[in-house]
Amino acid sequence: MFNNSVEYNKSNFEKALLHVKSMQADMGGTEIDKPMRAIFDEKAIEGVPRQVFLLTDGEVSNRDVCINTCKQHAKKTRAFTFGIGNGADASLVMGMAQAANGYYEFIKDNDNMDEKVLRQLAHALKPAFLDMSLNWGKELTPVITQTPYHCPPLFNGGTIIFYGFAPKGTTGKHSVTLNASTPTGPFSTSVSVNFDEVVDGDSITKLAARSLIRDLQDKRSYMHDEKGILPSKYSAQAVTDAIVKTSLEHQGMSYITSVLSLHSNHRSQSCRSTLHFWLLRSGERLLPAQCRV
Repeated sequence: MFNNSVEYNKSNFEKALLHVKSMQADMGGTEIDKPMRAIFDEKAIEGVPRQVFLLTDGEVSNRDVCINTCKQHAKKTRAFTFGIGNGADASLVMGMAQAANGYYEFIKDNDNMDEKVLRQLAHALKPAFLDMSLNWGKELTPVITQTPYHCPPLFNGGTIIFYGFAPKGTTGKHSVTLNASTPTGPFSTSVSVNFDEVVDGDSITKLAARSLIRDLQDKRSYMHDEKGILPSKYSAQAVTDAIVKTSLEHQGMSYITSVLSLHSNHRSQSCRSTLHFWLLRSGERLLPAQCRV
């Protein structure tokens, strides 16, 4: 119908509508991954977020492949999915939208379709920051571990929290700059971070560790490129080791590690209880910790 993306106007809309009316349900089974890849292979318009709307009433045999395709292109593209009818694959509809930082809707027989479509459009038409990146400065950039590392588009009303693991002993004031592109041009803003005013506590550190583990598991970490591929200087084992190391240091769960808690009561005048925690990997006890109450 169109060889590439075209501007939405009355003429193009009528061409698309005429093409859809000429189609018949005689094209075989549902195929999602190939057309999605064809869209992703096109060069995105600079400063404009690419939004993909997917409507499906069935299921596919390669669900995980479709979800992973969306995840690989999530930095520049959002997917908005609709599951129509009772036969739509819920895991596919939700998984593709979540992988590409979009939204999903299910439309059943008696649902108001217009309301749900307009809700998706409202999300898609919001202005956004694209190609966001953090510049930690000349001294920190080589040593900081940032999460999230590959930043998805940030739309109006949305929130994103960046964390940075700095080496122990880091001191002084440092300027951190956020850079992004918008439909009206480049955007930049800076904040000052003073490492001499560190606040005691581990709540933020645990949240940062959770974010880093998620990045590593989802192939969006500092080790991976924008499409989730490991360059030659990193290996799959290096990713696994990083996940285990972060989990051990910050007592965070992952697909490799888990936390086991055992509780025992000691009947005495002090009514003391003991909580035993173990971080496990493949059934092997790695790191014991004990907390008395």
